Amino acid sequence: MPDLDDTAPPRPDVAEAGAPAGLGSAATAFEPTIQLSAASRPVPGEGFSPAGDAEFDEPVETSRALELLCPDGTRLPLDRTVIVGRRPAPPRVARDEPVLVTVDSPRREISASHLELRPVGRTVVASDLRSSNGSRVALPGSRARPLARGESLVVGAGTSIDLGDGVVLRILEADAGQEGSP
Repeated sequence: MPDLDDTAPPRPDVAEAGAPAGLGSAATAFEPTIQLSAASRPVPGEGFSPAGDAEFDEPVETSRALELLCPDGTRLPLDRTVIVGRRPAPPRVARDEPVLVTVDSPRREISASHLELRPVGRTVVASDLRSSNGSRVALPGSRARPLARGESLVVGAGTSIDLGDGVVLRILEADAGQEGSP
């Protein structure tokens, strides 16, 4: 029996051949921590495709703390797990209570709980939460490449993650004097 994920219909440009179409999603009651509006997104294609041919799988470490730059300009410290999606929900079992970041997805390219960012030492592990359409990840100096359904990747400062529907997240070194704003 095929493994179905009904959180978002597949995008035609990235759908796998023979993959089943989305079946809709069940309503889930929760209170998101952050809501991002569609008007705050960057223009698709601007500033996402880095140049260069650096090795993609090298971890990017920094001596400074990392933060997440959301499309609306909100900066969140990456000192605990962050879950991003259309209607993100915390996992049933978690070490800490995650920050839930809700993003708009008018074309429903982004799954309900699409991506997890989990701090590990001086890096972050970006994990696709079995989303229908995956994400595109660009490490500094590397070309963007797909983050497949269920895949995890170590990322660091300078990484861009395109979730689809014009939503691009960036991992930055935290400014010493600036605190995250929810």
